Amino acid sequence: MRRAAFPILALLLCFTPTAPAQDDSPAVLRREIDRMAERISELEARLERSQTRIDDLLAENRRLRADLKDGAKGGGGSDSESDEDTDADEVGGASELPLDPFACADSMRASLERSWDAAFAGVDVTDDQQSRRYLREVRSWAGKARRDHRGDFEWRVRVLAARHEGRRTVATVQAIDADGNELGGPVEIEATGSAARTVLQSAPDAELVISGNASVDIDVDARAGDSVEDVGPYLRTTLEFTATEARYG
Repeated sequence: MRRAAFPILALLLCFTPTAPAQDDSPAVLRREIDRMAERISELEARLERSQTRIDDLLAENRRLRADLKDGAKGGGGSDSESDEDTDADEVGGASELPLDPFACADSMRASLERSWDAAFAGVDVTDDQQSRRYLREVRSWAGKARRDHRGDFEWRVRVLAARHEGRRTVATVQAIDADGNELGGPVEIEATGSAARTVLQSAPDAELVISGNASVDIDVDARAGDSVEDVGPYLRTTLEFTATEARYG
């Protein structure tokens, strides 16, 4: 009879309960998935609000630029100056554009417009002879303009939004002066290296000092026509800004 005790003991050990494993039940996993989905929804809503604000700012910038061009064509008397003062009051916190083309994106575009006006003011591209001559000369102007508007910049900015576009990091920023007044309108820049990490991690409306390099691409296209959105007839200009460093300051 004593020999039968060993099989019975082995049988009892087989039914001995083991310590409970970590709780990875479907219910726990479902709660974690729901929590992550809620967080993603919050981030998407925040991004949508930022994009809406950016679109509004860009539309306002285009409207102000159009008003400025209309005022310049109107003769620029005392009434025009009064209108400009009123526009500045409506914008609130806007500062006059610096002449330095590397001070902000709108300063660079204004510099290109001044350069074009100095070379081609009064040209009539509807006249075939003037148009052919213009197309020859504007190519030379474009080469010089590219060289004159290639260099380094350092801006104080508010970061309005930042996102990944494939392998690129793109940020929408608003340049400001030392007093916090806006310089022109918002602009999209590319950020690389440590600058990319800083803008992506920054809080909404965070103020940073960014530095990098600026350039302009000018394409002379005889099919482009005379677009009021560009510097001059038959031109397609693209301002390019790449931030390589960014810091809080």
